[in-house]
Amino acid sequence: MAIRGNVSTIRCDNGTNFVGANNELSKQIELSSGKVKDYLLENRIEFKFNTPEASHQGGVWERMIRSVRAVLNGMALKYNRRLTAQTLRTAFYEAANIVNSRPLTATNINDPEEMVITPNHLLTRKTTLLPALPPGIFGNDEIYGRKQWRMAQQFAQDFWNA
Repeated sequence: MAIRGNVSTIRCDNGTNFVGANNELSKQIELSSGKVKDYLLENRIEFKFNTPEASHQGGVWERMIRSVRAVLNGMALKYNRRLTAQTLRTAFYEAANIVNSRPLTATNINDPEEMVITPNHLLTRKTTLLPALPPGIFGNDEIYGRKQWRMAQQFAQDFWNA
């Protein structure tokens, strides 16, 4: 929400963190009164849970999570303790941009040069987007350097190549 703004619906599995968040939100609404309660009820986030023991219902996003997690687990060894908190955050933003730049569908199947629609188009509501990868070539020696921004760009490049 800090990056994209308010959400109205969260689709999720029955993980304890999501169930706990739903319970906490409900508890806050019950404990509040007056304007705070009105605001919470008006802007309430609706949790839509998958059926228990039916992870196949979230197949699309579960597969994306698995793919990203596999890449990040492999990269964890390479970047072990070399990234500061800010650099890691930047690297994750770069990785999110890469994942959200994947094509969903073409706007015109008869013209291969025509723009394709990506999740970033839907998230940012912009028709022209930044490229998935930053310009430049960053070598493996960047992870041993002192310039954190170059390390974050190397992380993004490794994420792209994986």
